[in-house]
Amino acid sequence: MSADKFSRRRLLQLALRLPLFAAAAPLITACSRSGTNCADPDLLTTSEIQLRKTLEYVELAPDRPENCVNCEFFTSETDTASGCGHCELFNGAVSAGGYCTSWANS
Repeated sequence: MSADKFSRRRLLQLALRLPLFAAAAPLITACSRSGTNCADPDLLTTSEIQLRKTLEYVELAPDRPENCVNCEFFTSETDTASGCGHCELFNGAVSAGGYCTSWANS
């Protein structure tokens, strides 16, 4: 076993980096959630999940002009930075960039 692996210097270096990683963790988590689900799939009922599958809802529209923000059934939230809004068909949260087969031009 090498003595330099557990030297006091190495221990101090690791101890100084730990707060940086702890501070960066929420930022990394927030970045990974941006553009993802506006409605937590774990909180949706079985019927809500089935309706989304039936209407082939996706969080990111394959055809940019036909997305939720341009749909008749979409209402934007006051916090536009979230990228979420309310859909009358789903009676719940959807992504502004999402799409379903019931899309209707507003």
